[in-house]
Amino acid sequence: MIGYMKYCQKILVAFGVICSSASSVAAQSFVNASAVDMYDTQIQLINPGVLRFQDGQLSVGSRVVHYGFLENNAVGLNNSYVSVTLPNVTKLKLGLGLFGTNLSTPFYNENKANILLGIKFSENFGFGTQFGVLANSFNRDEFILVDEGDPVFQGGTSTFAFNVGVGAYWQARPHLQFGLAIENLNRPNISLVGDNVYQSRVMHFSASYLYSGLELDAGFILEGKR
Repeated sequence: MIGYMKYCQKILVAFGVICSSASSVAAQSFVNASAVDMYDTQIQLINPGVLRFQDGQLSVGSRVVHYGFLENNAVGLNNSYVSVTLPNVTKLKLGLGLFGTNLSTPFYNENKANILLGIKFSENFGFGTQFGVLANSFNRDEFILVDEGDPVFQGGTSTFAFNVGVGAYWQARPHLQFGLAIENLNRPNISLVGDNVYQSRVMHFSASYLYSGLELDAGFILEGKR
């Protein structure tokens, strides 16, 4: 049986605060983007439906959070991403892209590498999908095991799973737009021992209205059970 983790209470509490305080947070991620803002350089990480409406771009970013309790590790909680998108591959009439994200903590790491595909059904409506590999790993040194023969880590400390997401973008009026995206659509199993532990399905919905030069955005995020 796994005992207490080093810094267990402080890290879990702070990690929960991080995940719940970001208004547009993805599951286990600091990515903060609207599902409808085409000019947001992180939107393709959430909603591939906008891919055919964007300009081609290379986007790189990183966020570091320091809560003051990680000894000798001021940047122990960080999230980074890199993405490349091509909105109009002429022969295929598709938008293509690649992105990778990394969430790093002292005891847990999550890495995602996905391919993006986007298609435009009309001048006002686009649909896209993302698919790739989701990898989760735990730092065994940060756990104090009551029983060294605990089966949780006997099969290793990492999991790999196939991951799928979808998204759509609709410009209903010249000044009114909607975006809808679902991450982890297939709810990949992330258990170390084959139990039914699934990555949460996350739905993003955003609406944007431009009025007299003022852009008004609203939306919500729903995260399902594991």
